[in-house]
Amino acid sequence: MPAVLIVDDNIPVLELLEKVLALASYDVFKASGGKQALDVFRRESIDVVITDIAMPGMGGVEFLKAIRENNASVPVVAMSGDFDAYDAVAAGFDAFICKPFKISSILDIAADMLKKRRKILIVDDRSEMRDIVRHVIEQLGFHAVEAGDGAEALQILEREGADLVVSDCSMPLINGRDLLAEVTARFPSLRVVVVSASFKAEDVEALKPFGFLSKPYRIQDLQQIIQKAMT
Repeated sequence: MPAVLIVDDNIPVLELLEKVLALASYDVFKASGGKQALDVFRRESIDVVITDIAMPGMGGVEFLKAIRENNASVPVVAMSGDFDAYDAVAAGFDAFICKPFKISSILDIAADMLKKRRKILIVDDRSEMRDIVRHVIEQLGFHAVEAGDGAEALQILEREGADLVVSDCSMPLINGRDLLAEVTARFPSLRVVVVSASFKAEDVEALKPFGFLSKPYRIQDLQQIIQKAMT
């Protein structure tokens, strides 16, 4: 269930948006100001932010800047009755909703923002390892898709594509080495990060993945290599 953070110091508006988005099957988090919202954003895995601009204390623009210091990829939508759409885009917001708004507009723009999230494909036959990588990816604000082996991964890439592949090496059917070779041949611009205990120096030299981490690895190192690959 995608998670949306809504921020507005107008409590009736906040409660209305919460009800509408919850009925549309979103996991809704809310805050009545920028500082409170920033705490929620840092604590939860948020997929889309919808924020008012004019708020006491930390306003929407300042809140956006604070988000971008932690996460450059989560879509942030501005709401305002005074702000100009061009100014909102110039400030760095991904979209703008003019108050008063139609409920359908909120639902449409939330759906559009979810479609714009960049996607990372996790490939590992062990579900517990996929869980670790997925958590890191979601904390960074990207959308995670999972495959249990290389064959399933190639089907996903053919069907819906991805912006990055993070793959284990030792897997049934098509292993990480064969998957990397297939991706290089069929999707030459797609970056692959190999996370493995069995990938060897000669594999790195021959197959040239974008990045490589040897298991066990530090979560900080995984975060850094994903951020670098998605830059």
